[in-house]
Amino acid sequence: MPASSDGNPAAHIDARSQPLHNLWRLRPYLRPYAMEFAWLLVAARGAPPASLALPRGVDGVVDGAGGPHHQGRNEQRGGGE
Repeated sequence: MPASSDGNPAAHIDARSQPLHNLWRLRPYLRPYAMEFAWLLVAARGAPPASLALPRGVDGVVDGAGGPHHQGRNEQRGGGE
């Protein structure tokens, strides 16, 4: 490890030995975006349930498209069995 300017090798902080240190130093620059990050987490948490619920809702609409008000039309065409 190279010596720091004062000759003390322990005073030198190696970025590879402290991986989170550099991320911690970014906090002042990221602080204005804290609310956007919070909304990102909320959206990420809500996306899987929404992606599962949407097809179920659409399935009900599609399956219900030939409901009771369409039965007469099928019988007129010879269908409706």
